[in-house]
Amino acid sequence: MNTLNDTDLIDYISHQLNVPSINIDSTQENTPEWDSINHMTLISNLSQKFSFQLDAEIIYKLRSVKEIISFLNGND
Repeated sequence: MNTLNDTDLIDYISHQLNVPSINIDSTQENTPEWDSINHMTLISNLSQKFSFQLDAEIIYKLRSVKEIISFLNGND
């Protein structure tokens, strides 16, 4: 699995969502650009980059930067 520090992950997520400025507290609910299509694209790209299996539970669970970082660090 690829590893990135939290800052690099936030930058990666920001780039994937095409949002110039996000932070650890950014969520799908408070980031207008993070709509359902961008969410699926983000999670799909993360699954390819970090080699994890996609399933409905993961897709639903990873709806914030904090949750994504926690999941990728194995703290889900």
